[in-house]
Amino acid sequence: MDQPISSDVSASDGDRKLPARQYRGAVRTKGETTGCKCSKTKCLKLYCPCFEKRIICHDGCVCVECKNTTEESGPDGMRTKTIEEILSRRPGAFDKRGSDTNDSGCICKKTRCLKKYCICFSAGIKCDSNKCSCTDC
Repeated sequence: MDQPISSDVSASDGDRKLPARQYRGAVRTKGETTGCKCSKTKCLKLYCPCFEKRIICHDGCVCVECKNTTEESGPDGMRTKTIEEILSRRPGAFDKRGSDTNDSGCICKKTRCLKKYCICFSAGIKCDSNKCSCTDC
């Protein structure tokens, strides 16, 4: 669990070798996520794919000094305290991201809403002048 996985690691699928791909902090092989690879956050931040989904890290994870475990899930555990702290600051923090409705709109300034991090572009919808405050869209 201490060694990071490189992008050229292969997983076998029958006789064929498929490359492992990086996907939002997780190692992914042929469409299925195998686990996170957090190195400094102890898997207690929302950008850890396991913690974001509120699941415990498992054997497929290659994280370092993980605190997203069953031992830390008790009433006095670090995982439980972190979840409560995050929810006290932002109640909808663990809700599914990228919902079908675009309530807030985008605020793109230079990208003309053509990048994947634009909320409207990633949802596959056109910008709405009532919701979005983008420039030169």
